[in-house]
Amino acid sequence: IDTGCYPWHTDFSNVFGGMTGYSLISGQHWYDDKYGHGTFCSGITIGEGNGNAMMRGVSPGLTSHGDPGQNPDYLVAQVLDNLTGFGSGDAIYKGMQAMNGEYSAGMKRQVYNASLGGGVNDSSGNPVASYLNGTDALSIKVDQMFQNNVLSVVAAGNSGAAGQGTVAYPGCAKGALTVGSIYDDYV
Repeated sequence: IDTGCYPWHTDFSNVFGGMTGYSLISGQHWYDDKYGHGTFCSGITIGEGNGNAMMRGVSPGLTSHGDPGQNPDYLVAQVLDNLTGFGSGDAIYKGMQAMNGEYSAGMKRQVYNASLGGGVNDSSGNPVASYLNGTDALSIKVDQMFQNNVLSVVAAGNSGAAGQGTVAYPGCAKGALTVGSIYDDYV
């Protein structure tokens, strides 16, 4: 779940029939990604390395088993605006519901990626604790999905100050596999 995906990218040439999606922003079965972040993340997952062999994803060449659109291997849920990269918690929650099979049981995923997250500050600029300790709605949904055998691979966020409570939601959920990175100086 992200800004969508550009399905005609050279690294998805054998995937298009096995890729389907829905925009929870526009309400249409069109999920084209003009921002690029969702396409980048899709490349990490299913890229075939056609444009650059060094850019093969972890599951290259993933294709559909059966008719296109009927339980495809790769499901795109566009929950962030494909021009700005921003979105609402409501759209993200609906994307999580889609991955959990709550709209169609045949669309339930075992694993999904959400390279997104955030935090909320109070009027003084201090982080609101519920968005850093796993008690916000998105983190609770991640934990519920984990109990339903759905693994949420989510971003740690871009804040990164050292110390406890710096992982953004929903990455702070107990059931999340949270992914982050560091700079050369381990910050």
